[in-house]
Amino acid sequence: MASSKRDQVTRPVFARDGNSWYQADLFPEDDKCLKAGFARIRWGLRGDEAVVRKEDVRDIPEKGQRRSCRDSNAPSKNEDEGKQDQPRNTSARKRKSTKRRAATKSNEKKKRQAVRHTRTTTTNRATPVAGPSAASSSAALVAFLAADEESERLEGGNKSLRDMNEHLKNRVSILLEEKSEMVRKLQKATETVNKLVGEFRCTITQELPVWPSTAEDGFVYEHSAFLEHVKTCTKNRTDLKSPHTNLPMGPGLKPSYQVRNAVRHLRNSGLAN
Repeated sequence: MASSKRDQVTRPVFARDGNSWYQADLFPEDDKCLKAGFARIRWGLRGDEAVVRKEDVRDIPEKGQRRSCRDSNAPSKNEDEGKQDQPRNTSARKRKSTKRRAATKSNEKKKRQAVRHTRTTTTNRATPVAGPSAASSSAALVAFLAADEESERLEGGNKSLRDMNEHLKNRVSILLEEKSEMVRKLQKATETVNKLVGEFRCTITQELPVWPSTAEDGFVYEHSAFLEHVKTCTKNRTDLKSPHTNLPMGPGLKPSYQVRNAVRHLRNSGLAN
């Protein structure tokens, strides 16, 4: 079982967040962090954890090496207090370092024994962050970009709908104009057909002739109806007059083939009875 974050043995280091350095505790580097070039740290009073770049982590130097620490931009107590380092005895420094290492090993052994049966799996920490402020800023930026992209998408959809609505309105107006024009043409054609039917209608029978014939007055009559009109005038011993103009005329009658064909077409198309 893997140990929890808070139960793993750490060591004090300096970590950099932007241009500032702060003291933190460094977790033991595992394979994932080593391959990715990152290090996991714990910092702050609440024990917050973060993943930073390895070059942003500095070991806390010994007291005799704090001058080099200032050269590497890492903070030290002498810088905060405005004091300069004092020379120390080398043997005393070695003894102190040996005691510190022994104490560290003892603490590590005690911690390992305490958490041997309480270790849990660690969470995914592949994403490097410099601190909670950077994480919140990144989340806010991602949310802002997503909202902006959604707004642009909705604006584009509204524009497309407006364009489509305008196009449909123009198309409907054009279709209405075309319909009005077709209605006018149809009315005109109907009037023309009615006039043609009236021109071909026999004056005697008031119907379209089945066998149209042209008389001497120039008008078309039904052949049988005109012959009956001639017989009636002869029987009554009256002058033969035109049924259309009521003027004197002769009994001559000729068949009209063109009128017969025109009347036949009108009846076949259903425009006339």
